[in-house]
Amino acid sequence: MSSKAAFLISLSVMYGCVGASRMNRPVPPPPVVSSVALTAGNGTGAPILPLNGGSVMLRFDVFQADVSYYRVQVRHMDRTWRQSQLLPGVYMRGLHEDMVTEGAPSTSQEPLYTSYTYRFPNDQMGVTKSGNYLMEVIDPQSGAVIISQPFLVTEGKGEVDFSVVELFHNRAGVRISHQPFLDFMPPKDFVMPQLDVHVAFAQNRWWTDAVPSQLMDQSEDGVLRYYLTRDKAFSGSLDVYSYGLTDVGRLDQGVQAADLGARPPSILKDPETDGLTRPIQTPWPNVTGARRTPDARYGQVTFQFETTRAREPMYLVGTFNDWKPRDEHRLVFDPSDNYWKTTVLLKEGTHRFMYMSGNDRYAFTSVMAGSAQEYHALVYFHDPQNQYDRLLGVSSVQMR
Repeated sequence: MSSKAAFLISLSVMYGCVGASRMNRPVPPPPVVSSVALTAGNGTGAPILPLNGGSVMLRFDVFQADVSYYRVQVRHMDRTWRQSQLLPGVYMRGLHEDMVTEGAPSTSQEPLYTSYTYRFPNDQMGVTKSGNYLMEVIDPQSGAVIISQPFLVTEGKGEVDFSVVELFHNRAGVRISHQPFLDFMPPKDFVMPQLDVHVAFAQNRWWTDAVPSQLMDQSEDGVLRYYLTRDKAFSGSLDVYSYGLTDVGRLDQGVQAADLGARPPSILKDPETDGLTRPIQTPWPNVTGARRTPDARYGQVTFQFETTRAREPMYLVGTFNDWKPRDEHRLVFDPSDNYWKTTVLLKEGTHRFMYMSGNDRYAFTSVMAGSAQEYHALVYFHDPQNQYDRLLGVSSVQMR
């Protein structure tokens, strides 16, 4: 037995023994984490892992100067991102829980933080089944899940022909639509009922928001054809913006005001006006992301948004919060200058962001051509014997 495995077992025994006594103690709050990224092993691609090879890399910062450890668990999900019926012993290889222990303290000015890196799979833990997964990082002191990141494990079975067609003046309020089409040719030795094959389309790596296909065409022998109807097509005018925080200790273009003496420095970003700003055209695989050197610093960046389409609640989402609307990033109206504002703790680097109204990602789409978009086709097979959704294949397309 490895020393790491033995340490995990001793931890579980220890926590089992002291669990009753801890019930009466105050539970410490979970640590503040930031700059979370889960990417393919090369550090730039979407977190898609071949079943029999490859890896994903999780990186995150914790605002504490001392190196600690955090628990890691991986959960298998169904194609709609609900907990699957498989037990960990069925889809996991090795341990059912691992640790993140590789921390590197920062050398920047306050606030000090520690950067952690975790590669999966590894000698301690891996998966044996394809499908949708969630990687969760747990604070051992409070028991809170502090990070939850989706990733995909694919078998690479069958042939996939994936394309996206650009439509103009397709529906009210959307000048450009992107309609996905998929032809799937199962392996010749792969016997499966056609009704057990399911396809979903995801825009810009928003896996949990993937849209299931409505139609299936079986007119050609050996080919299953899937697509979205025109009224369900994605908005090709979706605006995503880029913000480069190059140096928090220097006033740069795009900064309206700053307090560089604060810890961390506070920055008032130039305001955006929906429909008038320039969305980015850089393909998604070329996202730079936060800097990963130990001297990279953080700043409190206040975003300002002017819109005539204000609908509450409104949120700022982006690569810094996994594109999810969070209470701490909700915009508040400032009547003194008529801007909606929110403040985000950002690390030096390049970040992508957009504004949402509630859970509506398309509330502020432009009527003109928007950002470069990335689309993914996910082909699932619901295994009737083991009652879980296998991910047979994934195909991706870049638009503009």
